[in-house]
Amino acid sequence: NGFPCTRYFSTNSLGELETWYEQIDKSDLINVHVIQPTCHIGQVPPPPFLLAAYGTNSVYTGEDVLARWSRIFDSCMAQNIRVLGFSADCDPKQLKAMR
Repeated sequence: NGFPCTRYFSTNSLGELETWYEQIDKSDLINVHVIQPTCHIGQVPPPPFLLAAYGTNSVYTGEDVLARWSRIFDSCMAQNIRVLGFSADCDPKQLKAMR
């Protein structure tokens, strides 16, 4: 569905934590999703706020980005929040999803 797994590395075992640290890819980048509310012309817009932040090792596709954006859009619509659009930096996978 394009979303990172929640509590994926949840453990009560020091041995398991050591294994993860030694054997599993670690994220070297972070993805941040920020929401910017809109307002009427002439009003001071409220500040943006953080929707989500998570580490990534860039092993994802443009289709994953689309699935993530679609899930964000659907979740917002379910709460009566209208999404006007998505934007991204120059990440080629995100740019491909925007085409």
